[in-house]
Amino acid sequence: MLREIISESEWKDVREFLSPRIFSVVPLRKATRQFRKISSNYFDRAACEHALAHRQEWLDRKQLPVVLRSTHTVPLGDGALGGQRALEIYFHQLFYGHIAVLDMRYERFGGINGKVEWAPQPFYVEWDSEFQEAIQDMYLGFYCEDEDRYDRGLEGMGLMCAGDIFLEHFGGEEHEVSFKIHDFIETFRNTLHRCKKSKEKAHPNLIPLGIFIVTLYDQLEKLGGSYNPHKAFFEAVDVDEF
Repeated sequence: MLREIISESEWKDVREFLSPRIFSVVPLRKATRQFRKISSNYFDRAACEHALAHRQEWLDRKQLPVVLRSTHTVPLGDGALGGQRALEIYFHQLFYGHIAVLDMRYERFGGINGKVEWAPQPFYVEWDSEFQEAIQDMYLGFYCEDEDRYDRGLEGMGLMCAGDIFLEHFGGEEHEVSFKIHDFIETFRNTLHRCKKSKEKAHPNLIPLGIFIVTLYDQLEKLGGSYNPHKAFFEAVDVDEF
């Protein structure tokens, strides 16, 4: 059902990500359950409003100047968000709050009078606590140069087999990098291939995480230019809290 929901051309990159290859590393039953959950979330309007309110509360608490709306009130797709802020919101949603709004595509943001409005399609995920802790460990280990924590995070995600390639497009040093959806999908395919060969099974939350990253890349690629994920991570995350 999820592939039917995203059948429109605007979701072509997400459809490419959601190829049958993913079943080679996420057990079929668990992957199917995850797909169904994302699809059912899409049609539950009350739950979607709750998800937006949950995220807005955290955006406000962390003083990220973005207003979430189920229906936009300003023209969208004008680049108002900016690449650094997009990266900050990505990390913010992994570390703060248990519900993440997945649709970060360029066309879902607009600005007026210095304010940024975010009107996503109703795709969201409630992170499994073990997965969220694992991905936090992975990024904290990576950016804080704590190899043991990085490995612990990868193990919790079921990605120990591909630790050297999963983060290559986010960069470990403090420098700017460019983002292309094609590059991420190729990296993800390499990850799946490596995990399949090692017979390692990934956590089903890898599916919504992948959707989340594809929509982030859509934003960054259409904005153009290069951005500094290292800086964005430390702007978004107070590492002393974790």
